[in-house]
Amino acid sequence: MIDWSKVVTAESRAAEEAKHLAATERQWRDAELVRADNEIRKAEDGLLGIDPVAWRAYRIDLRNYPEREGFPTHCPRPNAPINLN
Repeated sequence: MIDWSKVVTAESRAAEEAKHLAATERQWRDAELVRADNEIRKAEDGLLGIDPVAWRAYRIDLRNYPEREGFPTHCPRPNAPINLN
């Protein structure tokens, strides 16, 4: 007899892949939030070439990233600012 509860369907496989991708994207986002916080601190300490406003805007984009429509499969990652130093 076939145990249909253990059959992997295309839908269940796609859902599992999307769940894994979402976790991966959240890990990337969490690392980028730490990076943004560090860049903001450097700017506040007077390091030239770092735009704290741009990094704060990036941090907001990162926080909103998982809530965007299409996340995680059809939603581009936020772009980090480029420092001038």
